[in-house]
Amino acid sequence: ALGFAVISVINKFSILGFQNGILKFGAEYHAQDDTPRLKGTIISAFVTVLICSTAVSAAVFLASSSISTAVFKKPELSGILRIFALSLPLLAVMTVAYFTVRAFKHARYTVTIRDLAHPGLNLAAVAAAFACGFRLKGAVWGFVFATIVSAVLGLYLVYRCFPELVSGIKPVFEYKKLLRVSLPLMFVGFSYFLMHYVDRLMIGYFREDASQVGIYTAAAQIGMLTMFFLQCVDGIFAPVISDLHSKGDMAELKRQFATNT
Repeated sequence: ALGFAVISVINKFSILGFQNGILKFGAEYHAQDDTPRLKGTIISAFVTVLICSTAVSAAVFLASSSISTAVFKKPELSGILRIFALSLPLLAVMTVAYFTVRAFKHARYTVTIRDLAHPGLNLAAVAAAFACGFRLKGAVWGFVFATIVSAVLGLYLVYRCFPELVSGIKPVFEYKKLLRVSLPLMFVGFSYFLMHYVDRLMIGYFREDASQVGIYTAAAQIGMLTMFFLQCVDGIFAPVISDLHSKGDMAELKRQFATNT
């Protein structure tokens, strides 16, 4: 639980807020049928996030011992962090793929990535690991396996939504424009995730017994079920906002906002 909290916060930092930029501009360019700019935006997001998350993954892998002993005073956390660090690039790719298909307003695909494939594969892999006699590291490797498969599936669904991605159409890159939107939102997303995980990190920091973090996390996950209704609405409404705003249809946007609220 402590290793997952650390890696989740770091993952939000490593993707540089590009998931928000691709959600905004992806929905906007898709509504305008601007294929070259849409292709450039998707390529820019994936390439940048993959490079950045790989660098962060290497840094976490190398610094795992220092993080475990100097910050949390739990040397046994080091091995767990190293395994989680291996999944960072693919976790970042999966996240960007999820937001890309959201930009196309394909609710079925977004549900497939986030709510079916990743948690379902994670559950199956962890169950198989436990059946084979593995425990803690089996659970972590199960998460890595689920992330690898879900990232590949996410890329395939992006292709299904936008086959022009591998066509001969020349992409138009607007990197600075994408950064101007993504970077400020990165700090918003990072602060939100830090707020979400700071309780677990603090328990891990102040308590010598790591099992306290596990007990707390199990209870907190059950409490998070209250977010279910928000996630159902937000999954499709976010790209609709960008679409209607780009068209200047404020009356419909106002009506949709009131209905969803």
